[in-house]
Amino acid sequence: VSDRIPAVPGYELEAPVAAGGSGAVYRARRTADGATVAVKVLDGAGGAERARHEAAVLLAVDHPGVLRAHEVVAGGDGAALVTDLVPGRSLAEHLAGSGPLPAVEAVRVVAAVAGAVQAVHDAGYAHGDLKPANVLLGPDGPVLADFGSARPLRPTDRAGDLEGLARLAHAALTGASTVGPLPSVGDLAPAVPPAVAVAVDDALSADPTLRPRSAARFAAELRRAAAPAPAPGPVTRDFGPRPPRPAPRPAPRRPVPIAAVVLVAVLGAALLLSPVSPVGADRAGPAEVTLAVRAEPPPPPGRSCPPLPSAPAGAVPLRGDVSGDGCDEAAWWWPGEGVLEVPQGAVARRYALGRPGDQALLGDWDCDGQATPALYRPATGEVFMFAGFAGDLPRSSHPPVPRRPGGLAGVTATAQGCHRVAVQPPSAP
Repeated sequence: VSDRIPAVPGYELEAPVAAGGSGAVYRARRTADGATVAVKVLDGAGGAERARHEAAVLLAVDHPGVLRAHEVVAGGDGAALVTDLVPGRSLAEHLAGSGPLPAVEAVRVVAAVAGAVQAVHDAGYAHGDLKPANVLLGPDGPVLADFGSARPLRPTDRAGDLEGLARLAHAALTGASTVGPLPSVGDLAPAVPPAVAVAVDDALSADPTLRPRSAARFAAELRRAAAPAPAPGPVTRDFGPRPPRPAPRPAPRRPVPIAAVVLVAVLGAALLLSPVSPVGADRAGPAEVTLAVRAEPPPPPGRSCPPLPSAPAGAVPLRGDVSGDGCDEAAWWWPGEGVLEVPQGAVARRYALGRPGDQALLGDWDCDGQATPALYRPATGEVFMFAGFAGDLPRSSHPPVPRRPGGLAGVTATAQGCHRVAVQPPSAP
């Protein structure tokens, strides 16, 4: 920034507060009413046109996390864009002076910026230069600034902004540069919660199926990853080894109604919108993470099966005879988190099952009258099946079964009365 303070008609410029590729920004006082504002001076050929373009983008976006434009002034030493003055440091200044943000604060800041980016995209523009220097840490929340590189939104521009958001999150969590190849967040910042590190690493993945489809989705994934695990409900005993399985019931089994065939076509859109990275590169299932109390224990013998409850928000319902008592129980699958909640008596256990982005199913794979989980991994076409829920199973209990990649998995009944995993292409009826 030049030591000489430029002249802008109607404003008294005081001191420079920032400098960027599109111009220097000064703290200023408006002479008409004494208001304190920010004045961005764009000199050189085309300065007035660039100032008007940036102002037009700012005026098109109505969001508290986007800098508010006042006017464009042409004259004096060039053209100037007048905006709100956001007190406080930029994220780049904070990282340089104080290091990375605590994980919860980093998620709060980046999720708020992602909300602003979503508003920019909804208005038909791309920001084009998402980096810590362009995020102002204001007293009322982060504010996205410097729209000098903004342009009408195209698909590649959206992808570029989403990558910029992911790099911004990486920097906020690790303090590392946003330029060039980035190591895993967990490698640089082991204290960051694994789910948060996974969400950011996925957003930077070379695999497009793992990256978020929108800024709003990325914000939701970050908040969900940073949310504390639900507190365990009251439990009066621990769970020891599983008792012997009941003897197989005589065939044929009770008919499997159409409603009980667990078709997960509804996962097609949800999984693509909320991919999160693998818990482990070769991990396929289930590791217990927490307990939750369920309100309805299995019915005693001789009573009819109770109705199944509605799915919690964000969960995909699965159903299967987990207890082996002849009644289906409801299980919940959170595809963006890779978490399966399964009833076991009056208690529901939650498992981190495979890679978030897989499709979870329940079925009686061993023809023993008891439903256990399976996973279908669309990226590779593999199916993983598990013989039970006892202990911590880091891998599937059967070798992966090759199936069609990129399809939709469901559970169908066999002639023996048990189940198998069927995979159909997404366009299949």
